[in-house]
Amino acid sequence: MKITNRQNVYIALAGLLMLIGWFYWFQWRPSEIRKNCFKEVYSENTNLEWAKGKEWKPYKTGEWGWLFPYWELETYTDIYKGCLLYNGLK
Repeated sequence: MKITNRQNVYIALAGLLMLIGWFYWFQWRPSEIRKNCFKEVYSENTNLEWAKGKEWKPYKTGEWGWLFPYWELETYTDIYKGCLLYNGLK
């Protein structure tokens, strides 16, 4: 069976679409999720389902940040990891 020029074009297009899909799924999508999680976790205006109970208050040093109730031992890193997990990474 001989492959025609039209079939070559279809094969090339299929390969290009697969390459674009691979780039989106393994490069662009994870970087966007990480960027959005960082903004959500470390910004003042947020409503995180996986980090209930935290409050935006000033520290004793005068800097602002998230304070957790004493019964929650989560840190920023834990919440960031939770955000990544919630969005399908890690």
